[in-house]
Amino acid sequence: MKRGQAAAHAGFILTGIVNTLLGPILPIVSVRWSLTDAQAGRLFAAQFLGAIIGTLFSSRAMAVIGVRRCFMLGLALMAVGVTATGFAGPGLGALAVVCYGLGLGFCVPSGNLWIAQADPRRSAAALTLLNATWCIGAASCAPLILFATERFGFSTTLSAVGVLLAVTAAIGAAIGGRGRPVTAAANQDSTAGDSDAPGGSSTARGDARLKPGATHPTGPDAASGASPAGLVRAGVAPAQPVSPAPVAPLPRIPASAHVLFIALIASFLFIYVGAENAIGGWAATYAKRLAILSAAKIGFAQSIFYGALLVGRLIATAALRRISALRLVFAGLLIGAAGALLFSISPGMPQVLGGICIAGIGLAPMFPVVVSIYSDELGAAAVRNAALVFAVANLGGVVAPWLIGEVSTRLGDLRYGMLVPLGCIAAMLVIANRLSALLRRRNQG
Repeated sequence: MKRGQAAAHAGFILTGIVNTLLGPILPIVSVRWSLTDAQAGRLFAAQFLGAIIGTLFSSRAMAVIGVRRCFMLGLALMAVGVTATGFAGPGLGALAVVCYGLGLGFCVPSGNLWIAQADPRRSAAALTLLNATWCIGAASCAPLILFATERFGFSTTLSAVGVLLAVTAAIGAAIGGRGRPVTAAANQDSTAGDSDAPGGSSTARGDARLKPGATHPTGPDAASGASPAGLVRAGVAPAQPVSPAPVAPLPRIPASAHVLFIALIASFLFIYVGAENAIGGWAATYAKRLAILSAAKIGFAQSIFYGALLVGRLIATAALRRISALRLVFAGLLIGAAGALLFSISPGMPQVLGGICIAGIGLAPMFPVVVSIYSDELGAAAVRNAALVFAVANLGGVVAPWLIGEVSTRLGDLRYGMLVPLGCIAAMLVIANRLSALLRRRNQG
């Protein structure tokens, strides 16, 4: 793994911790700040409001300072927000949550696009592995935070997390050279995985333009998305010639279908991010409410979910060698639905924790695989539209956890609220079917 990619993976571990931090601290701040379930649910809205704002500005930031430095800027913002959360009251605490959400908004799109375009021929597997490292942080967050809080105190624990984020951001910012302006030449000459240019690797599918006299790849390299420019640099002679006239970027779907494709991808990610954060964010509180775990161990309910995401993503990396990305999405959604149904209707500890685990394994490949499809199909246009797509996705993180709190408060039982993820999975199945139909028409055309 190259130095820049290693920095992205290390940063994603910390991003996983911050992304899931509200889960283990929610029972703590609910008591400290005297919050109802509905008010606690609004903290998720505050986090993802910040994430949406950060995401909307991320495309511009990637263009100006580069993908890598945009990622490190996000880590720095998270350091400030997490540290402030440990000392603030309910009003300023919500603003602190917005601040670290802002950092997440910079980190998630820049980190995913950084890795996707560093290895375009294996983007689904590379992104699945990246998001598996995110799960390491997410899975370890609850037990570490609860243990450290009990031993060292709430404010000290969050301050320590803030210091780790700040140090990682400083080290990451010092790696590599300055980002270069995004031009066609810069994109074609950049080194995969280490360039700060938001266009990423020149071998990204659809990024390179054929020059006069260039040839078009066929066979395995063409199927994997290798560009003609990349083949020429590697010394591989493509098989079939094409017209010597310059050729426009070659998207996998026709330009007329781009709007529909982006809408489907954004809608899917909106619902997925909502479902993931709804389950992970409320798991500890759900376990406490059902009294299936002691107060000191409720964080393990969240860890089970994110640990299952980690295992599921490692399994998905291997599974992608045998089945297509879309088939993996359908299989995962069906497994996730079974898990969500189990934990929402069963009161016992084995069923609830088992359902949370099954749901995590099923949902594991959704985000990285769908992002890889988005990146592969659009090429350079993926960066241009990243702010919109990831902002819509983050909006799901506002709506679904908030909806659980609202349903729970209105109906007087959190178990009713925990049916929300099951509805999310049903909606994802509908969208995935529509996306599959669009891609089939592309292949037939």
